[in-house]
Amino acid sequence: MPYPVVSKLGSSPPGEHDITHAPIRVEDVIKEFLPVYQKHFTLSEIQELNKFYSTDIMQGLVAKLPLITQDAAPIQVKLFEDYDQRLSEQLNAVLLTDNTGENQQQSIEQREESETSDGA
Repeated sequence: MPYPVVSKLGSSPPGEHDITHAPIRVEDVIKEFLPVYQKHFTLSEIQELNKFYSTDIMQGLVAKLPLITQDAAPIQVKLFEDYDQRLSEQLNAVLLTDNTGENQQQSIEQREESETSDGA
C-alpha cells in the first residue's frame, strides 16, 4: 500500500504541490552551511580549498567519486555482514557461558537429556 503523502503528491497536476521536482536552492544551502564553514575555516583557508578543488586532479576525483561509491557499496555491505556475523558469534558465545565458564547451551542440552532419560 503506497504511503498517503506519496500518493497524494503523485496525483497532483504538474507544478501544483509538486515538491518532487523542486530543486534545492543554492541560496538555502549557502545560508544553512555558511556558519558551519565559518566555524571551522578562515576565509583564506576557504580560498585555498577553492583553488585546490579547481585543479584537474580534484575535478577528476569529484567526477569519479559516484562511480567509486557505486563500486565500493557491495564491498562495504559484505564487510559489514562479515563483521556482524563474527560479532553475533562472539556475543552468543559470551551469552551462553555463565560466570563459572560453563557453556550454558551444553548444560541445557545435558539437562534435557537427563529429564528425557528420567521420564522414560
